[in-house]
Amino acid sequence: MVLGVFAARPQKGPHSEKLLVETEHVDRQVQPVLNLPALAFKKRSDVEAILGKPIGYRRRADKGEIGDEADYPWGMVAYNSSRLVFVILRFPAKPANYQEAFAMLHLPEPSVPFRRNDDTLIWAERPYRTGFSCCNGLTIHDIFIDGTMSEIHVLLLDLDDPASWSESERQMWKKQIGHHFR
Repeated sequence: MVLGVFAARPQKGPHSEKLLVETEHVDRQVQPVLNLPALAFKKRSDVEAILGKPIGYRRRADKGEIGDEADYPWGMVAYNSSRLVFVILRFPAKPANYQEAFAMLHLPEPSVPFRRNDDTLIWAERPYRTGFSCCNGLTIHDIFIDGTMSEIHVLLLDLDDPASWSESERQMWKKQIGHHFR
C-alpha cells in the first residue's frame, strides 16, 4: 500500500464535499486533488471560497500572460476576465502514468497524447489533434505534463483570442457561462 497525503486543505464551504483538495493514494486508486471540472470558469471569489485564499497574487501585466495569478502551496491558478482559465498542479507524489495525473484533477482518462522528445505529454487539438473534452461538454484548450511527471498545466480557454476558438470551445463557453463571449 502506498500512502501520500496532500497537505493543503480548503476552507470549509458549502461545496467542499464535492471539491477535494486532499488526496489519499492507496493501491494506485487516486482521489482528486482538485475537481477541475467543477472549478472551470468560476469567478475568483467562488474559487477562493472553495480553495481558500492564495499565498500570493500577481496581477497580469499584459496580454502575453494568461491572466492574474494566484499562488497556492500545491501550484497556481490564473484568472482572465475574473474567470478561472488556467491551473498548474504540482503533483504531491509522482503519478505512475498520465491517467493517474488526470485523475488528480478529477478528469477522466484521456486519449493518447502527443509525446515530445523530452517526454512532455501534450493534449491539444491544434496542432497535435489530441484535444480533450469531457465532463458534460468541457473542452480544454490544452494540457501538458512535463517530462519529469512533476506537474500538469491546464489551459481551459484562451480568453484573449476568442476569434481562434473552435466551435466546441464556443459552445462550451456559452453552456458554462450562459452567453457569448464579449
